[in-house]
Amino acid sequence: MAGEVTVKFTREGRESVVEDGAPLSLAAYQAGVLIPFSCKAGTCGTCDVVMNGCKVRTCVTKRGTVWQICRPPPEMCSS
Repeated sequence: MAGEVTVKFTREGRESVVEDGAPLSLAAYQAGVLIPFSCKAGTCGTCDVVMNGCKVRTCVTKRGTVWQICRPPPEMCSS
């Protein structure tokens, strides 16, 4: 069984608790943070946000990929 994680949206001063492995977009929704989206599959780029200096797609970014670590690997970052 997966545990829960707390996601903090510092700019908005909000946070939410989601199941480990939940998409970042779910955490944002639960916190009341508006992130535009369209395809929900990570292909259109509408949900792109910058996190820890890297561009990520919130609809497909989950804990264990980018948002659990402070310094994402370079291949996860846009130039």
